[in-house]
Amino acid sequence: MVAATGAALATRPSHHLPPVAKQATTPKLPPLIPVSVGESLASSTVMGLSMLTPTSGYGVASTQWNSWTGRPRNSFITFTSNSGTSWKVVAPLPTALWGPLVTFVSPTVGYVAGFKQSKSLFVTTDGGRTWSAAQVSGLPLTLTSSGSTVWVTSQVCLAADRGNTSLCPTVLSVFRSGATTPLHAAVIPTDAAVLHSLRQIDAPHGFPTPGVISTQLLAQYGPTSALASQGQDPADVLVQTTNGGQTWRTIATPCWGQGQILARAATAVTWYLFCSRDGGMEQGNDYIYRTTDGGESWHLLAQGHIRGLNTHGLSDNVPAVVGSNATGSVVWFSDIMGGIVSSANSGQTWHFSFGRWSQPAAPTWTTQGFDVVGNSVFEASPNGGVLHSTNGLTWSYIGKVRQVS
Repeated sequence: MVAATGAALATRPSHHLPPVAKQATTPKLPPLIPVSVGESLASSTVMGLSMLTPTSGYGVASTQWNSWTGRPRNSFITFTSNSGTSWKVVAPLPTALWGPLVTFVSPTVGYVAGFKQSKSLFVTTDGGRTWSAAQVSGLPLTLTSSGSTVWVTSQVCLAADRGNTSLCPTVLSVFRSGATTPLHAAVIPTDAAVLHSLRQIDAPHGFPTPGVISTQLLAQYGPTSALASQGQDPADVLVQTTNGGQTWRTIATPCWGQGQILARAATAVTWYLFCSRDGGMEQGNDYIYRTTDGGESWHLLAQGHIRGLNTHGLSDNVPAVVGSNATGSVVWFSDIMGGIVSSANSGQTWHFSFGRWSQPAAPTWTTQGFDVVGNSVFEASPNGGVLHSTNGLTWSYIGKVRQVS
């Protein structure tokens, strides 16, 4: 579920996923062990979630994995009523989902999809007992909801480009709660400056730059409003819609040329902007800004620098996932090393609050980001395991974490 003020997305583009090892032949896998409806599963099986309240919500869980590819072999929709301590199997999902995307708009209506997984979008209207296929173009990238509106962004590439074009468009499909076909779907237009820079990159060689997602949804805040990033990796242009994706406008930010943009919309006009550039060795330069007037002006809160030019407690972390409470008074990010850095005073000062050198660390990549419900925060690792906080300042895993070799 998404809090009224916006979706807790705000993740680094997930095309930086761990590569899957390739071998000459595929080994024979052991048979799947049956899992019964009503069976209780540990939090270490949960790879994606959507909380309805601080104690109850749905999760996508897998109990067996392909040791060859690292992907799940089965997927179940599960329900928790004890803040994620245990998850009761509601039903098997129609297909195994990798990097599952999950959003429930009510106790009965929800959507799931697999990250960049074809024909993997499904909807339930009976609390997860049965599922129907929903129509979306291309490969799902994000899945969010606000009120009774569900948004799916997906990547669509022309066959002639063989999936390698730098201009693979991102389509936004808007669903009414419970629908299997979108109310409307349209390509998110690329900012003119971004389009020009990509063409300049592509033109000298006569072929497109491979592997670039042109648009990444960062934060949906309300049924019709969202922020997204655009650009060649790193994406450093911020765009906004306030009419459900019918039109988009570019917002001037100080992040231009400073690296990858991440954003968290605490309210309709109060946003946090994170600009970072990975300098190697899991270190980099990062800048955190805030606006209280919807992007008309920006205030630098803190900066971290690989050469030690740090202010207000920030270090040379490279943010991977960002979040905040409903008012924006508490804000945090997890970095690419699995550490979490938090601020209890609206971004004025920062401190390490979890991980980086501890094991297990926070997820170093995620397809969904933080799920904020009231003062409670949940984050599921696509590898299995649920991180939890009751205030955004102190963090711990619920139960054990699935160990990945």
